[in-house]
Amino acid sequence: MLIPLGTDRPTRRPSVVTPTIIALTVGVHLVLQILLRTSPERAMWVYDTFDVGGSEFRWWGLVTSLLLHSPDSWLHLIGNMLFLWVFGPSVEDRYGRLGFLGLYLLGGIASGGVHTVFEANPAIGASGAIAGVQGAFLVLFPRTRIRCFWIFTISIVLVPAWWFIGFAMAWDLLAHTFRTKDNIARLAHLGGYGFGFGVSMLLLWAKVFPRETYDLFTIFRQAQRRRAFKAAGAMAQTAGPRAAVRDEKRDQRADALASARAEVSALVSSGDMDSAAQRYHELVSRFSDESRGATLARDAQYKLAAHMVGTGDHSGAAAAFERLLDAYPNDRESEQIRLMLGRLRGRYLGQDEQARELLGAVLESTHDDELRSIAQEEIDHLNGGGV
Repeated sequence: MLIPLGTDRPTRRPSVVTPTIIALTVGVHLVLQILLRTSPERAMWVYDTFDVGGSEFRWWGLVTSLLLHSPDSWLHLIGNMLFLWVFGPSVEDRYGRLGFLGLYLLGGIASGGVHTVFEANPAIGASGAIAGVQGAFLVLFPRTRIRCFWIFTISIVLVPAWWFIGFAMAWDLLAHTFRTKDNIARLAHLGGYGFGFGVSMLLLWAKVFPRETYDLFTIFRQAQRRRAFKAAGAMAQTAGPRAAVRDEKRDQRADALASARAEVSALVSSGDMDSAAQRYHELVSRFSDESRGATLARDAQYKLAAHMVGTGDHSGAAAAFERLLDAYPNDRESEQIRLMLGRLRGRYLGQDEQARELLGAVLESTHDDELRSIAQEEIDHLNGGGV
């Protein structure tokens, strides 16, 4: 049995919505536990009124049932909250706080709706909403590793997210198919998984979220390209050997690029930033003709550029920040990145005109007084009035 404990993916900012949902859900459970001991009939009325499904449909139950958990066991609550704690922060980091809250609530509504349509018995619990979060995590971070406690060997193991979540989805599907009598709303889980998966793929397709190298949408696109290359190679056999050789070399180059990017990303993830910076410079030099080939996933690219600033590699840092802005122009921290890039170009690289352009863009776009003040100070410095 694997018990998830965390992930190896760092987040850019502290999670707020995830711990709030956990605190609220645990608080409701505590209140109901007290009520069960002081007024059992009233407590059961709450469960009967605010669950989802059953003989009478109540629309509010699609939301209120998310706050209710099995009255005779803490394991139902603890298991759900543990999974939310593990998977929630990374998805919240990508969706944003309001977006994540919407995903959680709509995932719960979708899972409750599926259960209501296909099952006769009432249900409670946040499992469906959390399944929606896991479905989104599978799309956005399929290769992120989950730290798990392996109960049989009493040890910590790292499991790829695609395997962990994929296994959970398959288990729910099999349990529902063979009608396992464990009193778990399997269809609600599957509805949540499908909602989180589908919405996240749609947002990546529509470019509402910037696509990253290792999200599932990009992986599928790359697989399609590989199939197209292979098909072109097969056709080239009838057109002559030269075209086939070109396709093979192109495929080998794509594999080499992916391997080099993966090596740099792994070094960043492990904290070996000096080695990561060295390998990144080699990557840029080798694949300089690739438009975005030398751009890592957003967080890794940002950490690497910031490390270069700290080590005095101003030219490398500026190039890394430039690639970051080119790949993720609508990043939530784009103004701070432009400010840093303007400072690098003006103070250290002697590129005053480019610096003024970047800093002027920050002044025009930002509503943050602190950023505005820093940008103005940098412009004054360029004009000879700063220190």
